[in-house]
Amino acid sequence: MNSSRLLVMITIVVMISSLIELYFFIALPLHVVANNSFKEGMNHWNSKLVKGDDIVDLWLNSTSEKVASESYSSALTLLGRNNTSLVSSSVCAVLYQQLAEHPLTKSSTLRFSMMLGGSNFERALLYSDAAAVYVSLMVTNETNEFFLTYAWVLRETDSVKITSETFQEATSLEILYLERINGSSMENLTVVYEMPIFQSSGRENNILTYGDWKIRGNIEAGILLWNFGSPSFPWTFTLYIGYIDITYYWPLDSIFAGGY
Repeated sequence: MNSSRLLVMITIVVMISSLIELYFFIALPLHVVANNSFKEGMNHWNSKLVKGDDIVDLWLNSTSEKVASESYSSALTLLGRNNTSLVSSSVCAVLYQQLAEHPLTKSSTLRFSMMLGGSNFERALLYSDAAAVYVSLMVTNETNEFFLTYAWVLRETDSVKITSETFQEATSLEILYLERINGSSMENLTVVYEMPIFQSSGRENNILTYGDWKIRGNIEAGILLWNFGSPSFPWTFTLYIGYIDITYYWPLDSIFAGGY
């Protein structure tokens, strides 16, 4: 009898423990950070020149730059080739990483920190009709794929005004968030962005309404130069990256708030 009672008590304790663990797993929100702010090093990141390989060279390297309170651990650098005979062309350089699949919930927040620098790159910008930097990631509901793209315009001229259409022609991506940067100097210009995806203004509010949307595929940061003519002086254009993350709470907001 004593052995039976002991067995029953042990069984009850195990069941209670399991229920407590299940409660914490299902009911409590878990804060998740995807890609972990570059803390895993450069092994998971790649770079490529989509356009402009006859004008510039590209490299991706680790760095330890710090400006104000922000630290920048990675740098994507364009190096201009010393060849003034090259005709003007377009340049598109990309830093990218393959993301593990995870849900797109109402709390999903895109956050990143970037800084612009380099030698003579402000002068080099004057040799382009337009210039921009951007961040983009892909979402899918198994039926459709959609790229969320956020862009910052560094330069425009009468020849090229950057709109959603001109950006899409150059990249096959449509801008959802577009900001023009007006500053006296681009040197050490920082771009810090953090906003829940469903609160940002743009087409995604009309498209990402129904269905089980997930973040999948690449997340990337890019540099774009339109109609760029190679200057005669040496120059570099460096995009310093502090972090590119997606943070969200799972699964509480999806279960009780009708998430996606």
